[in-house]
Parts: sequence; structure tokens; C-alpha cells
Amino acid sequence: MVDLYLNVRKTRTLENAWRVVKASAQMSSSEEIRNSANEFESDYVANLRTLQSQLREIKFKFKPQKGVAKKRLGKDPRPLIISPIENRIVQRAILDVLQDNVPYVKDVLDVPTSFGGIKGKRVELAIVKLKESFDGGAKYYIRSDIPSFFTRLKKETVLECMRLHVVDDSFYNLFASAIETTLANLSELGRKNLLEYFPIGLDGVAQGSPLSPLIANLYLAEFDREMNFGGITCIRYIDDFVILGKTEREVFAAFRRAEAILKRLGLTAYSPYSASDKADYGQVGNGFEFLGCHVSPGLVQPSKKARRSLLDKVDEEIVRANYAAQHILDGGELFAGGCYGQALSKINRVVWGWGKAFSFCNGLQVAKSLDVEISNKLATLDRSMRKFMSGADYRARQKIAGINLLEEIFSPSEKQTDSSTSSNAS
Repeated sequence: MVDLYLNVRKTRTLENAWRVVKASAQMSSSEEIRNSANEFESDYVANLRTLQSQLREIKFKFKPQKGVAKKRLGKDPRPLIISPIENRIVQRAILDVLQDNVPYVKDVLDVPTSFGGIKGKRVELAIVKLKESFDGGAKYYIRSDIPSFFTRLKKETVLECMRLHVVDDSFYNLFASAIETTLANLSELGRKNLLEYFPIGLDGVAQGSPLSPLIANLYLAEFDREMNFGGITCIRYIDDFVILGKTEREVFAAFRRAEAILKRLGLTAYSPYSASDKADYGQVGNGFEFLGCHVSPGLVQPSKKARRSLLDKVDEEIVRANYAAQHILDGGELFAGGCYGQALSKINRVVWGWGKAFSFCNGLQVAKSLDVEISNKLATLDRSMRKFMSGADYRARQKIAGINLLEEIFSPSEKQTDSSTSSNAS
């Protein structure tokens, strides 16, 4: 029998987990996450050895996390959990060991209609599965998702199931601790009346944890088994799902079955009659939105909402750059987030990540039109930065460009204070 706990603390397991966590952190929009990963990396060999030693001696403790309520226009905030890098590495190591060594977990993740948080089963393959259903004769669909899924699922159900398939007490206890949510900023969230959105009680797991997609797939394994039969295909990606069938009647009967299964699990689904962006129904030939794509037989392209989201993120960085430049001209310091140069770098990161996520789409014209819009926005940014720099002294010009001043890095006794020198240099 495989020693699961031993496998978690193996050097190879921890190193592989760190590589995945680091790659994810580097692509994160959160400067806090990127900085914590860089700090860990500065001496990652020693840091991984410390983790390994703590695990070997069964002294490793998950550190408190930070809850962030991400604002959404016209919707409840989305609860995200920012965990220390050490937490994420151990959680990722647990995930890898479970996926590779526990037959029950492998069977759940091998379900052909389940996607998301599973090795090799990304969005692109979920769309491929949709196309296969179209080719198999599906003419109608119902698309929906499960509201407040991560805060409403019952941890105890997952733990009871895991207990049946994991006999290693040390590993089981580590897993149980890994899916608990302990927030360091609990009081702050309470003052803002945001606690209800976070999984701090008996139910729910943290969104953002490497283990949360696995928990979702384990919790909804019953749903997957009971939904796919009798000519119905139900493709699920975490808490989003689409039901496909040859007749409208079959599809609506399947949706009623889905509601009954979810009710047993303490969950619900958005109604396709609600006229919201969360659920709808119709003929597949007319196309529909799923996983950020507009999908129809023969065409897959990024949805209008996904395209708008990309352009909004570019706009956000441009607004920040303009604000930072004005702040500098008003005598302020260079923000940690930088100014012009950093804005370009962040925009590039956003465009690259978005492009890779939708690279499987066949709507090339959409990509070209987005490039034109982004290029126009960058031209506007360039003009505004030139205007800010015009007439400014060398200090302000350098800061607006996003470059720190050496004279502010050196000790005060070594700083140049000769105003004539400053005037000549400008």
C-alpha cells in the first residue's frame, strides 16, 4: 500500500508542487501573491527543506489566510482566499498525491464529461466534448450553474468519503486541515459585513485553493454519474454545466433531474427561465455561451463578455498609470506598482494570459479586432505619458517611465542635493 503521507513530503513532490505554484503566482494579477512567490524563490531550496522537515515531524501547520471580496457589478462579491505560499505548496502536493495514488480519486477524475481542475482536462477539451455531442445529434441545450457552490458544499460529506478511501491517518488529518478556512482578517471582513460570503463555518471550501477544484469534482461525482444516460450528455466544468439532447422535452426532463440531484446535495441551479446570464436554453444551432466562449456547430470564439473583460482590464491599467503619473508630478513617490513601464508589462501579462486561454478558438477575426482596439488604447496611453513628461524635470520623467531613482536608493548622506546639477541634468 502506498504511504500517502510519505509521498507528500518527498523532495520531488514538493519541488513539483512549488513549480506549479510559482507559475500560477507569476501570472496572478495580485501583486501580493507575486511578491510572496518571489520572496519564497529567493531561497526556495532551504524553504522547501523547512517544509519537508515540518511535515516529517508532523509539525506543519497551515497559516491563516486572507479573505478578499472581489467586487462584481450588480452581483454579490466573489469570495477569494489568498493563502501563504507554504500553504499552497503543501495543498498542491496533497492534490498530486491523491490524483496519482488513490484509485477512487482517479476514477472520479476520469469521468469523460467532467472538466476543470483535472490534469489534461482544460476548457479546450470541454469544448471538444461539446462538439462531439453536436456531431452525435444534439439539437437542444440547457446551460446553468450552481450558485454559491464553494460556500455551500458540505465539507463533512467530502471528508467522510475520503475517510473510506484513505487509511493513512497522518495524510487524512493533513487533508482535513488543508481544506479548512482560517481567515487572518476576520474582524475586517466582519466590519464590512462580508463574512457571509466566506466558507468559515462547517460548510464550504476556499476558492483559490489548489484543492478546491478536486473537492468540487468529488462532491459532484454523483451528479455526473446520474446525469449522463438515456441519450443525454451533461458536460460539467466545476460548477458550470450544460445539458444536451436531441429533443427539447428530453433536455428539460434532464434539467429537472439535475435539480433533484443537486437538492440532495444541498445545492440549487439557476433557472433557464430567469433571463440572466447564468442560465439559458435553446437550439444549439443558434449558439450559446459556455466557459467564456460562444459555441455553435462549426464556430467557437471568445464571448462578448470575455472580450469586454479583456478590454476593461487594459483600461484599468491605463487608468492606474495616469493616476500614478499625476501623483508623481504632484510631488508624490513612485508607487510599488510603478507607472508607465509597469503598466505596459501588466497589460502584456493580461493579453498573453487571455490569449493563451482562448487560443483554441477559431474566430481569428475577433483576435485581430481586439488587437486593433488594444493598439489604439496603447497609443492613447503613450500620448498621455508624453504629455505628463513634457516640461517635467529628470526625476519626474524617470519615475513616470517607471524607473526608480538611484539618488533615492543611496543613503541620504550620498544623495546629490545640488539644485544646479539637477537643473542641468533636466
